[in-house]
Amino acid sequence: MSLKVPPAYIQNAPWWNKRRQDLIERANAHSPCFIYNEEQLNESLFNWLNLARADRLFHSVAANPHPDILRKCLELGLYLALEGDADRQAVAAAQPDLPADRFLHTPSALDSLNASFRCAGTVASLGVTEETASPALLRWPTRLSEDKRQAVARQLLERRSSTTPPLGIALGLPDLNAAALRDAWESARPLLADWPQPVVLIDAQGGLLANGDNSESGLEALGETIEALCDDTGGTVWLAPGRLLVSDAGVWLGRVRRVSRDKEGPLIEIESGFQPFIPPSLYGSDHEVVNLSRLEDPSKTSVTLIEMDAEPTRPFALAAHLPETQVGDVLAFTQAGASGYGLKDDRPGANATELFLKARAVCTLI
Repeated sequence: MSLKVPPAYIQNAPWWNKRRQDLIERANAHSPCFIYNEEQLNESLFNWLNLARADRLFHSVAANPHPDILRKCLELGLYLALEGDADRQAVAAAQPDLPADRFLHTPSALDSLNASFRCAGTVASLGVTEETASPALLRWPTRLSEDKRQAVARQLLERRSSTTPPLGIALGLPDLNAAALRDAWESARPLLADWPQPVVLIDAQGGLLANGDNSESGLEALGETIEALCDDTGGTVWLAPGRLLVSDAGVWLGRVRRVSRDKEGPLIEIESGFQPFIPPSLYGSDHEVVNLSRLEDPSKTSVTLIEMDAEPTRPFALAAHLPETQVGDVLAFTQAGASGYGLKDDRPGANATELFLKARAVCTLI
């Protein structure tokens, strides 16, 4: 018996490259579809769990409420952050017996003074029972001007002196990176100066690291900042990375239905089913688009991707750099793990299928 190890260039390739044939087969059977990979999800969760001194790691259910993703997060000891009724219903359906101390109710208002994060409760089939939802974390409004922020700080200090004082505060960050966290922390420092062992929730609302840096170095810098924050307060840090937690674990797959040209160059028409995925996730973002059917070919052609049978009032066009592409090829939109499940299209037959790709061994015994 010998151990067959994949060559280095395969080991270091993105997961969608390693499992390319699996993806092409599933696309041919189910296109258009979202695929979520358990192996990559495990790697991402372990990386975030290893961040120094983050006492609790939360998966934002709104980022992806797929039942298998919820199950995997809970298996590895994560907690769940629920924003609205849809999140609560998804968790109730997938995890009806989830203990009350494993989830957190988060407000949808980004900088509302009255919004609070509830740290316990009961998930029911139709929503949440609020009577047991206590205690709370208060939202620190990171987006307000300095004058307004000082006024909010005074009000929060008053609430700290109430008969049911909050556990701590939630820092809502549009982008999650070390610099943004340091700035938010400095603005909240006076509020926490004499607060004994507060809980500080770092809530990534936009779900992006600096320059999209979800790499080991980006996480390391963030971990060092969290370590310094803990030393400064003597309190507890909870972390909700938002979309970052699951984005790398998913791809959207669609087959090419037509290839033509206009005065700007090649037009590649791809299957519909991803319209909800487009506005928040593609325009102005860094999703890589690849031709899985021709990964070995050089990407030398600038093309325009258009959605098949798109309505005139809902057009979609995206520029990409691809190899020469033919009808039947499978295209992949990477970093789509927080873009599919739960984002439904109102057009009949327009929604993409969601599939969970189970982990497999990296090495093969022969």
